[in-house]
Amino acid sequence: MDLTLDVGENIYNLRIVALVMYRGAFLFDFCKTDQYYFPVGGRVKFGETVEEALVREMQEELGITVSDYRMIGIAEQFLHITKPWHEHSIIFSIDLDDELELNLETGIVPIASHDFKNYPIVPAWIETAIANRDTFKMYYVDEIDVRTNGEDISVQISPERSFNARVSAKVSESNKVLFDFLALDWGHPVPVGGRMQWGETLLEAIHREIREELSTEIMEVRFLGITTDVFYLSKPGNSPMETHFVSFNFEVSVDTSKIQFADGCAGVWLTPDEIRDLPMKLESFKQFID
Repeated sequence: MDLTLDVGENIYNLRIVALVMYRGAFLFDFCKTDQYYFPVGGRVKFGETVEEALVREMQEELGITVSDYRMIGIAEQFLHITKPWHEHSIIFSIDLDDELELNLETGIVPIASHDFKNYPIVPAWIETAIANRDTFKMYYVDEIDVRTNGEDISVQISPERSFNARVSAKVSESNKVLFDFLALDWGHPVPVGGRMQWGETLLEAIHREIREELSTEIMEVRFLGITTDVFYLSKPGNSPMETHFVSFNFEVSVDTSKIQFADGCAGVWLTPDEIRDLPMKLESFKQFID
């Protein structure tokens, strides 16, 4: 099941984009219907990490297995395609040495960067992302008048499955990391942070969550990475639901002397050793602790 989720007034889409260099050119797919070129890639599926989605898409589109790649950016797009569309494109860079069979039937076309001006290439940020392949960057496309509506990106896909997009913060002091022990719908420690809202950028989300939970402002912020956790979440009176969380993780600096925990939060400072031994639903966050 693709993570293109149509919920009432909004659509959320999570996809990967691969900037594949092959023999001095970049590989693009050709859309015959609309006559434009776009980078290889595709939608993430339920239960997949973004890296697993990349490997699968490269196998499906190019017939190869990739293991050497780098995440180089995230594009946040707010579009209107019949209805408001909130999309995260996770951008990877791949330098390919494999021998490929490219022809008109595959639809995959190599285009050198100096020839980009001669082709209708979308989206508009692709050329900038290719020029900045050595640096992680975030790109924004905002084509709608009102982006946010205050609703969480928390979608019940079916009676048995749900999807959530989250921002998590690593808040540190004296070799300890801050966790919340009173997340009401979890029953176990979670990183500071919470669910994103429809139409909210990642930076808007992490700043809002720090204000709401810690009653203070971020002084510095650094992106750490994207993690995926799939687990069963139980609520009273309901059957366990398989839940897919994609988390956009940041390291943030705050004035810890000004932290005041919001109602419903119970902050606890933990050492890396204490964190490793704790059971957590968002287990993948532990990779950022050391």
